[in-house]
Order: sequence, then structure tokens, then C-alpha cells
Amino acid sequence: MDKTALSLSKANLDKRIVLVGSMVPYSILKEEAVFNFALAVGFLKASHSSGIFISMSGLILPFDKIKKDREKGIFYRNIH
Repeated sequence: MDKTALSLSKANLDKRIVLVGSMVPYSILKEEAVFNFALAVGFLKASHSSGIFISMSGLILPFDKIKKDREKGIFYRNIH
């Protein structure tokens, strides 16, 4: 997902794009995937800023501000 977001950012599109995913596949636990999708839809309706965003683990952030912690199985805000 992060590589896709980086590629999209290089295209300099004047659009809002939200990539959506979940730590647990939809086929195993539907709630997380549905929540992240609903969060993305709400963000798209409420926000007017262009850019590439990721919706994961209840967060929606610019793609370069969200990181995956594979050991803990979560995404978190990257402050670096």
C-alpha cells in the first residue's frame, strides 16, 4: 500500500485519493475493514485537501505520515 501511495504521489494529481485496508482480512474479521472504508468515505466527503491518504486502524493520514508496526499488528502516526 505504501508503494502504491508513493507512486500515486509522484503523479502530482489534483485529487484526493484514499487507499483503504485492514490488518485482518475482510474474510476473517469484517468489522475493521468496514470501519476503515466508512472512515475513508466520511473523509472524502468532509475534506477538500488534495493528496494521497491511507485509512487503516481507525486512522486516516497522508500516506507519508502513517507507518505499520508488524510486530504489534497496528498502524500508527509517523511523526518523523
